[in-house]
Amino acid sequence: MATKNQPDKADVIKKDRKVLLLTGGANGLGRATCREYAKAGYNVAFTDVLVEEGKKIEEELNKSGVDAKFYKADATDFKRAKEVVEDVLKTFGRIDVLVNNVGGGREKVIYRITEEQWDRVIELTLKSTFNYTRAVVDYFIGQQRGSIVNISSINGLRGREGQPAYSAAKMGVVGFTKCIAKELGRFNISVNAVAPGYIETDAQIENTPELVRKLCREESAIKRLADPEDIAYLVAFLGSEKASLITGEVVKIDSGAYI
Repeated sequence: MATKNQPDKADVIKKDRKVLLLTGGANGLGRATCREYAKAGYNVAFTDVLVEEGKKIEEELNKSGVDAKFYKADATDFKRAKEVVEDVLKTFGRIDVLVNNVGGGREKVIYRITEEQWDRVIELTLKSTFNYTRAVVDYFIGQQRGSIVNISSINGLRGREGQPAYSAAKMGVVGFTKCIAKELGRFNISVNAVAPGYIETDAQIENTPELVRKLCREESAIKRLADPEDIAYLVAFLGSEKASLITGEVVKIDSGAYI
């Protein structure tokens, strides 16, 4: 309980600020996107299963001058998504932007992938996007505004050998984005997707052989692989008022690898 000299966190949060809710914010693109929105003055709520990393980012963002809150949550859990959204609204008083960032998973070529591997990638990448969108959409409709940015991939647009589930799930994100953009436009809600190429996150660098990274550079028109910050700039723009008339779009940001 708060004392006279130490008010409750909810009492001191600046509720006039816009609020970002993002899934998977403890590292990589999610972490960079949280930082980018914080720079723009948004309060930041984010989820992840990585508790230690999540708390570090929460502390960093709070020190930067905005209010931030980390939620331990598996994005594939539909019930937990609803709980998180309810708490964000209670804590911050509003949600303005939802970024569905969670996705990925290990898999194999179609003649080696197991049912469990397939299901895990689909759940992590596609169902998580549905879960948080469904949890927040009634609130967005009620306030007659909002922005949703879904993270897809150029491999969802072109397919990638060795990634049948991931390619299918990311293309599912594209179809989902376009469908709900049509459904929600009448409520002044924009819905877009970002389709990155290879991103130089710590995990990618650690787990990707240099030969593969070299091939990714060689297939690109611009011979530089993206840092998470390169993608975060675009995600922040699409969630901003400057992009309020952009909806149903899938924006590739891949150094020209798709060309």
